This record gives sequence, structure tokens and C-alpha cells, in this order.
Amino acid sequence: MLKPKKLTRKLWGYFALSLLIFSLIMGTVFALLFVEYNRQSHQEEMRRQAETLAEAWPTFREEGFLAKENQTDAELSPGRHGPHHGMIRNDHASTPGMGQWCRHNYNLEDSGTGKEGHRAAFLQEMNHLVQGTVWIVDERSRTISAYGEESSQMVTGLPAPVEEVLHEVLAGGTPVADSFSSLFAEPMITAGAPIRDSAGNIQGAVLVHRHLADLQEAEYTGLKILAGSLLLGLIITVLLATALARRFIAPLYAMKDTAEAFRSGHYERRTGLTQDDELGLLAGSLDELGRRLGEAEAERNLLQKQRQEFLAAVSHELRTPLTVIKGTWELLQSGFVKEEGKLMDCRRRIGENLAMLERLVRDLLELTRLQSPGFEVQKEQLDLAEPFGEALRSARTLAEQKGVAINASLPSPLPFTGDYGRLRQLLLALLDNAVKFSPAGATVEVACKLSGGNWQLKVADQGPGIPPEDLPHIFDRFKKGGEDNPQGTGLGLAIAREIALRHDIELTCESHEGQGAVFTLKGKTT
Repeated sequence: MLKPKKLTRKLWGYFALSLLIFSLIMGTVFALLFVEYNRQSHQEEMRRQAETLAEAWPTFREEGFLAKENQTDAELSPGRHGPHHGMIRNDHASTPGMGQWCRHNYNLEDSGTGKEGHRAAFLQEMNHLVQGTVWIVDERSRTISAYGEESSQMVTGLPAPVEEVLHEVLAGGTPVADSFSSLFAEPMITAGAPIRDSAGNIQGAVLVHRHLADLQEAEYTGLKILAGSLLLGLIITVLLATALARRFIAPLYAMKDTAEAFRSGHYERRTGLTQDDELGLLAGSLDELGRRLGEAEAERNLLQKQRQEFLAAVSHELRTPLTVIKGTWELLQSGFVKEEGKLMDCRRRIGENLAMLERLVRDLLELTRLQSPGFEVQKEQLDLAEPFGEALRSARTLAEQKGVAINASLPSPLPFTGDYGRLRQLLLALLDNAVKFSPAGATVEVACKLSGGNWQLKVADQGPGIPPEDLPHIFDRFKKGGEDNPQGTGLGLAIAREIALRHDIELTCESHEGQGAVFTLKGKTT
């Protein structure tokens, strides 16, 4: 039979879905935080680079990008600024006004080996150092120096956002902005820092430009690593979910197999689970169920065996008197017996066996009624000395015929709740058994004592005693005492036990071979 996998698939699905949702949420949060952190880190790095270059600028003062303190404004005009090499373009005027800047580009190939070439090399090294583009801004001459594809100069205005960033830098701030994209072929991000002289006065600024694509590439790389990690995590999650689901389901399959074994009648099967959790409790309950089912099966088998033995015993007990009656009747019918003495003997045997059949049937019916779960004895408040005293009087009549004496002492009153007739029958069965097994001239002792709320009655005979191997079975049906009890039905003590059980009375027996037997009744007064 194939095992269904529905619960396994559900658990696997729940695990996988939960971890997938968790991964997506954590991945999204991490991606947003990573992008934000990367941008802030990138901007902070560019700001530190700009500040570092601005602080180190006095060391590079001899490069001459900034006007000297003793230079006049006339000397700073384009006409006095020195010869310009390469292309010169002026969109508005030859001299930069307040809204205009002179952007001077330097290139190694176009600048040669002179001062222009030295400046070009310097700016190129700065670009390599910051992995971007460096602008040197001179506030007094309104000149922007940078390394370009070719040496050139142009006088032009800057877009308003760029003008605002420069104004903030020259005012002493260190902003980071992406407003320079209109001045470059590609989107750029810019950080600036003011250049101060020895007195702390702002002479100019350093602007560091870096391609926005570099930042985005770093973000993409990080997100790719995150995506790969998530994918690997999902694969591991699927494997773990499958393993965990199987491990979780395994105890259920073990319990299912155990239940199947119970259904097939194998009650000795156990789950073998000792988990300290809810499944362990369920497995323990299932094992306990198997144990009780096994006990019930054993009890059922025992009852079946006893039923078979009972039927066999009844058949045997009925066969003996019926055989005698039939044989004697056939003998009488044949006409061979004609003497009056022999005729009387045949009639006597028929009468004795009929009486035995009557007792057997009566005892069987009585025992069957007492063992029936629906049968209830009629209990009432009484003095236990009364039914026991009547049983003693009846037993003495039987004992006198055999020459056995009964010595008894019963305290009164003995308050008890029970059925008068059944209690009389209980003690009479014990006395009858004691008289049967006691030899002529013997004495049966009956002693009863009361202690607190408990009473105890003992019936002791002087018979041959009970063998140790028979003692555990003396209250079983059809258990006779052998040759000493040829007329017994073997049901007297079984009936006595059932009556005792119906009245919550404990009935026990102690005996040693050759020393007689002692039957004890123990109960509580009410």
C-alpha cells in the first residue's frame, strides 16, 4: 500500500512558502538598505576625497591654478591671463562676468612639456587618484581648471543648480549633488570642498565628479550577489524543508503502521517513539492502547478457553448421571431384574442421580445469574449475625449426619448492608465444604471478630488440606476435591466467590496438605 504524501507536500509547501516570503521581505529590505548605504558611503567617500584635496592644496600652490594674494584684478583679466592654447570660445563676453566662468581644460598631448603640460599631468593624476574628474575652481578669477580630452578654454555661464553648488562650496560648505549632469556626456555625482589659504580665507574650491554609473554598477553588483545568495538560500531551504517535513512525518507514519498492526491483531506492536512533545504523548497513548488491547485479547482468549472448558465440564458432569440413569432404566425395562431388593437398588440409583442432576442444574443457573453483569442483589440494612446464624443451624444438621461438630462464636450486632439470603448461602457453602472434607469426629471452627469498622470470619476444617498446585484454582467452576467429594458439583466455591464479590467481601483460602484449610471472609460494617 502506497503511503499518501499529502501532509508531506503541505508541510513542504508551508515551509517553502514561509521561507520564500521571508526571503523576499528580507531581500527587499536589504536591497533598499544596501542601495541607500551604498549611496551614502559613495557620497561620503567623495566628500572625504574633496576635503583631502582641499586640505592638501597649499602643498600644490606652485601649480598656479589659484590667483596669488598680491595679484590685481587687472592681472586676472583674460587679456593678462596669459596665452591660451587650443580652441577659445566666448558665449557672451571675453571677460567672465559675475554669472560667467572661464573653463580651462588641460591635455598632455596638446599642452606639450611646459607649464601647461605640467598642469595637465597634475590634473590627470588627480583624476586617477579620485577615479573621476577633478575641478580646481578659482573664486577671484572665476576660472575652472580641469583635465579634458583637448586643451581648450571657454567662457560660459553655468546652469543654476551648478551655480548653487559652487556658491555653497565657496561659502564654506561641502555639498554632494548630482546637478552637474548637464555639463557632461554622462550623469555625474559631485562633491565639493573649499580651498583656504594660511589665514583661513576661501580662495577657491575642489570639485570631484564621478560617473553615476560607477555607483549604479556597485549597486547592481551587490544586488546580483544578493539575488544569488537568495537563490542559493531557496535551494537550501527546499532541501531543508523536504528533510524537516520527512522527519516530522516519520513519527506519524510509525503510529499509522502501529495502528495498522493493531487492526490486524498484532497488539504487541509498539511505535518505539520517545519524543518529549505532543507527538510523543500521542505515541505513548497509542502504545498504551496496544497494551490494553493485548490484555483484552488475552482476557478474551482466557474467557474463550474457560467457556470451552466449562462446556466440556458441563458435558462431563451431565453425562455421568445421565449414563447411570439410562443404564439403570434400560435394565429395569429389560425385565431381567425381578428381585425386590435389586429393584429397590435400581430405583435408589436413579433417584440419587436425578438429585445430582437437579443440584447441578440449579447451581449452574445460580452461578450464571450471579456472573451476569445485569444481575443485582437486593441489599438492605441487617445484622450479619442473623443470616450467618441461620447458615450455622442448617450446617449443623448436615454435620451431625457425618459425626462432625461445628464450634462457632458470632458477635452481635454486626451491621451490614446486603442480601440476607445470599449471605446465608455464602457461609453455608463454606460450611458445607468444610464438613465434606472433615473426617468423622472432627470439629469445624468458625470464629468471627470485629475490629473498628471491619469484621473478619474464619472457617477452619481438619480435612486433608489442598495441594499447593490446586490452591489458586479452588474457586474455579467444576473444581472438585477429588475422591473426598464424589457428590459435589464443583460449583459451590465458585458461587460463594461471586456472592462475596457482589457484597464487596474479600474471600481467601489458606491451606497446607495434611493440616486442613482455612477460608476467610473480610468486610466492612455499615
